[in-house]
Amino acid sequence: NGTFLLKDNIVDLLEKFKNVTFILSIDAYGELNDKVRSGSKWQDIINFITQIKQLGFALEVNSVLHLNNWHGIVDLENFIKGIEVDWTVNVLTYPQHLDIANYKDKNEIVDLIKQTSIPNKDYVINHLS
Repeated sequence: NGTFLLKDNIVDLLEKFKNVTFILSIDAYGELNDKVRSGSKWQDIINFITQIKQLGFALEVNSVLHLNNWHGIVDLENFIKGIEVDWTVNVLTYPQHLDIANYKDKNEIVDLIKQTSIPNKDYVINHLS
């Protein structure tokens, strides 16, 4: 989850491979990420991303939308655009009480998602239908 930097001996080992891709789980931007991912510190994630990019390894981001983070999707999208990586957005379905489909006004989420260019946008909207 990008919560620690790679040590030199790990970097040395990884550099022997032809292709190395890190898939980083980021569910929100900044302080909201720290709230929804217990133990996470945003600056640690920034440091990890910087290290991976400096080393030339591939980086992708995977995000999961749920009741505690959907409202921050625009900030997250802007951040992802800024670091220029492939991005996948999924919807949390378990535990069910955190599923965005349980939100009292699903249209509020749909309207926000429609304003974005997030990947899997249609999937997220269909999930709310």
